[in-house]
Amino acid sequence: MYPHFSAQSVILSSTIYGHFLRNEVEYPSLMGFNRPLITMTIGLSQAMQTHFQDDQIIIRPCVMGDLEDLYMAVTESLADLMPYLPWAHENYSRRDSLQWLSYSEESWERKRDFDFAIISKKDNQLLGGIGINEIFRMDRMANLGYWVRSSAVGGGVASRACRLAALFAFQELGMQRIEIKTLENNIASQKVAEKLGANKEGLARNRLFVFGKPNDAMVYSIIPNDLSRMMTLEF
Repeated sequence: MYPHFSAQSVILSSTIYGHFLRNEVEYPSLMGFNRPLITMTIGLSQAMQTHFQDDQIIIRPCVMGDLEDLYMAVTESLADLMPYLPWAHENYSRRDSLQWLSYSEESWERKRDFDFAIISKKDNQLLGGIGINEIFRMDRMANLGYWVRSSAVGGGVASRACRLAALFAFQELGMQRIEIKTLENNIASQKVAEKLGANKEGLARNRLFVFGKPNDAMVYSIIPNDLSRMMTLEF
């Protein structure tokens, strides 16, 4: 188990989510991604903690009530997101936000992907999103992805959110490895991973298939032994 941090580090809330131990799911075509039929068994604890916070932010599951805030955060940030994220496009609409929130809620219910909204404790503003996905249960490995709205970039939000999401993945999902993968030219996301202290493993050829073609990606990793050091970092 991992320690419960308080005050200036990490505070764990007592919010509990239900349990699903087996998922047989068909990943829909959503916002540019086509996902195949996958059957997987996830051995999760029956009571899952889903809200994590430090002294500045909270991460918690996305809900339908986030619709307007999500739409505003994305449209504000399109110029920064579009070069790297296929779902961020010039015609992005509230319908896109609604589809994503519906998919996210279903994914939580089925224990398929685990997407969080990043919320400011100061003013309750939605600052971005972060998620644990691409789960390989046999190897206890998952992907960590994140984005932060343009007006909140530079304040340590992404690094703080990554730390909390990593805690969730190790503590609640039993993961033993988390990967952060970024397009080779996504320097901002690479800086987040490096600030977090993730291990830079190098450039992987054809690692990400986005924008209709294979792309090289910079790969970073985090393992449970990294967590104690991460919790002491100041952002």
